[in-house]
Amino acid sequence: MNAALANGAAQHSDEPYVDRPYFHKTYVVMSESTVIISSLTGLAIVLLLMLVWFYTENRRRRFAERALRTSRERFEAQFRGVPVPTFTWQWQSDDFRLVDYNNAAHVFTDGGIAELKGKTATDLYQQQRPDILADLRQCFEKKTNLHRHYWYSVLSTGVKRYVDVTYAYIPDDLVLIHTNDITEQKLAKDNLQHSHYELEQRVSQRTQELQKANAELTQEIARRNQAEQAMRREHEKVQSCIDNVNAIIVALDNRGNITLINQPACRLLERSQQDLIGKNWFDVCLIPTEKEEIFRVFQQIVLGKLDGADHFENKILTKSGRQRLIAWSNNIFYGPHGDIESILSVGEDITERRRAEEHVRTRQSEMARFARLTSMGELATGLAHELNQPLTAINVYAGSLVQQYRDGNEDKEKLYSTLERIAHQAQRAANIVHNLRQFISKGTTQHTPTDLNRLILQTTEIAIMDAKQANIKIDYNLSENLPMVTIDPIQIEQVLVNLLCNSLDAIMNNPVNDRHLSIQTTRPDGHDIQITISDNGPGIDGGDFEKLFQPLYTSKPDSMGMGLAISRSLIEAHEGRLSAANNPAGGATFTFTLPTEQNQND
Repeated sequence: MNAALANGAAQHSDEPYVDRPYFHKTYVVMSESTVIISSLTGLAIVLLLMLVWFYTENRRRRFAERALRTSRERFEAQFRGVPVPTFTWQWQSDDFRLVDYNNAAHVFTDGGIAELKGKTATDLYQQQRPDILADLRQCFEKKTNLHRHYWYSVLSTGVKRYVDVTYAYIPDDLVLIHTNDITEQKLAKDNLQHSHYELEQRVSQRTQELQKANAELTQEIARRNQAEQAMRREHEKVQSCIDNVNAIIVALDNRGNITLINQPACRLLERSQQDLIGKNWFDVCLIPTEKEEIFRVFQQIVLGKLDGADHFENKILTKSGRQRLIAWSNNIFYGPHGDIESILSVGEDITERRRAEEHVRTRQSEMARFARLTSMGELATGLAHELNQPLTAINVYAGSLVQQYRDGNEDKEKLYSTLERIAHQAQRAANIVHNLRQFISKGTTQHTPTDLNRLILQTTEIAIMDAKQANIKIDYNLSENLPMVTIDPIQIEQVLVNLLCNSLDAIMNNPVNDRHLSIQTTRPDGHDIQITISDNGPGIDGGDFEKLFQPLYTSKPDSMGMGLAISRSLIEAHEGRLSAANNPAGGATFTFTLPTEQNQND
């Protein structure tokens, strides 16, 4: 080959061929160098590609780990904030062990759950409640959800409660128990059995859907790496938990877009999760006329400029156009830089409850008005006497004024004084009529900030008009600087009139010089205002004070027995308490409390 190359070179040269051993040697060296350089270049490229691959995989792994931590933190916060007591049991060594619980479970057991954490289900239930242990095993072995209702003695306190329990299987070794205390509903509403059956059917249907979804998700998880699989399992745990909670759960980002919503919320809104996820909550689910105001409050919360928005009520709009009133409990989640990242809201549909409450308030208002009209019949004599005083004074002053003109008396100061007295008495009569008209008017329930001492003084003018003529001594002991109370003044006037009339009737049989009545306002606990009406009458027979407040119960032959029953209903509607007791020295005392405006805001 070298000879051929040499011959070829000679053929292209003008000089005769000469053998050049140095040229041949140099060519060989250059060829070997080229091979070495090419090999080193290829090796460098391979090493560079390996470094790029390693950097990319390392970055992807760190991103997956960070996402996994964030998912776990969110799941932990949501799990703690769910208002239904939830217990986590883990299968360990052929038995279940209590490994976790949320804040609602801590409250449900009066804090005793902390002492039970770590104990096995066999130790806790084998002797007393083997059915609970059997349900745990069935849920885990069959990998399905169970729903139970039964009487249950709380392990830490021993209190017997009727509970609604959901056993939820969470792959691969967990069982979540959601416990809802429904004792009062069980005792009060036996006709809920049909509703319970429908609920079980819905849970069963949802379980089948979740099983199908879990199978599809498992196939998807198998094609991903270990970090992505962990993330998917965490997400499924959250969704499984919130879908089995009997409450409306919605999560919004800081722009108001829906990032999470459970099945009860979808059923109420008559929409699917696919229709709602990613949509703006305020555009889709709120009443157009209220959207702007509620969104303004939401923006204040996101900006951290509004405190006290943990609990909020507003109406939502379903797909069919129905309006539902929801009471929300809000939980705020912060990002890594301290800014508000999302808000998780747990809601309860209180539409029917509010309608029932409004109906009760309307009926109470009608009964209270009827009672006020009845009281006015009983106060007719005092009313005639009270109006007679200013009218008689006006008549006397007017006659005096006419006589002065007839006598030609032009003393302007005296005439002016007489006219002032006539005007004063006329205003006094007008005030009496105004207070009575306001007292018996039907009106609507309207709570306004009110000076309670002033209301008591105004009301006693109506209730005890003829007190002086009956030689009744009234002692006022009203505390100064009392805070305002937010009440319906007409309803509280009705309570005061009922209690004062009862006390007046009780002391009328006392000797004329021994008729005492006292009215007192205090703040014994520094919070609520307490109003006490006490007399020195014969007291309450038998000492059965609660019986006094039962409808139609009365010791008076001409009474309907509704006054005290209505009074207690009105006070409880104001979040207060009404009670009665006998005095040690004789007579009876009626006491009721009203929360101050500050306490109501708290």
